[in-house]
Amino acid sequence: MAKRKVNAGNRSFQIQWETEYMFIDIDGKPMCLNCGANVAVIKEYNLKCHHKTKHQDQYKYLTAEQKQRKVDKLKRCLTLQQTFLTKAKSQREAAIKASFIVAEKITKLAQPFLLKESL
Repeated sequence: MAKRKVNAGNRSFQIQWETEYMFIDIDGKPMCLNCGANVAVIKEYNLKCHHKTKHQDQYKYLTAEQKQRKVDKLKRCLTLQQTFLTKAKSQREAAIKASFIVAEKITKLAQPFLLKESL
């Protein structure tokens, strides 16, 4: 039996899903703003099902305006996390580069790491 192919041409992320189901589109994959889970296929049914089973009780009493404010707050938090992680990554890369430069200079001097005292 042949596998069914998913036609992704008609499946694009809709902006209204941000406030309805609290999902955001990151690089073509929908991500839940509450738990960070990704949904495999961009379909409204999948987003709705995830929201209904995992997060319905948290947000069922919010108005549309309150939901929008919550979504904006979660998006800001996600942006802060992403910028923090990219800064940490660049600092790590700088530290690794500095250690290679020091190792190269020690090698070029052709001296051992520990200098022995002359007797």
